[in-house]
Amino acid sequence: MDVEMNKPGPNGTPGAGFATPAYAAPPPPSTTSTPTQTLGIVLRAVAVALTLISAIVMGIAKETVIVNLYDTTTGELVDTVSVPAKSVQYSAYVYFIAANVIVFAYSSLSMAVSIGRRTTALGISTLLPILDVVMVALLFSCNGATAAITLVAEKGNDNAGWGKFCNAYNNYCGRVTAALVLSMIAAVAYVKLLIFSIISLQKR
Repeated sequence: MDVEMNKPGPNGTPGAGFATPAYAAPPPPSTTSTPTQTLGIVLRAVAVALTLISAIVMGIAKETVIVNLYDTTTGELVDTVSVPAKSVQYSAYVYFIAANVIVFAYSSLSMAVSIGRRTTALGISTLLPILDVVMVALLFSCNGATAAITLVAEKGNDNAGWGKFCNAYNNYCGRVTAALVLSMIAAVAYVKLLIFSIISLQKR
């Protein structure tokens, strides 16, 4: 704090006068990234890549199997039928694709904001962790639904009368499983991002 003398003494000599405090302007916000901010950007970039790949892999997952039809009495081949399997045929897989696309779009936008270091200027430094929680919930919910359907496809369910079909659609189920694994890794990345966001908020 600086002090200015604003009243002269007798005969023009410097006097004590009244001192008025002069406050210095606050320093500008730092433009350097902390290790926590840098790690947050990296985790968002990981989520961007994984959710995009997951949505694409799940979206193009399909396979066609040729089924031979035999006469039950003679055992002779009667006909052959093409039976396709597509991810868009199952609502859980459609939800998986939509959820990963939403998380991809949000991750791309939030990463751009974080790289520009405008979270404080835009007043969303406390909003991002809340939206991150929503993304975590979205990823875990779609991954859980997808895992349940995939497990039935691989193991079947005798009580419900659902037969397994991954033994016939190996490539299809393999793509679905790969997309699920990538999306789960993205969900874990968001959980870590939440932890670092909470630590960053506590340090303020």
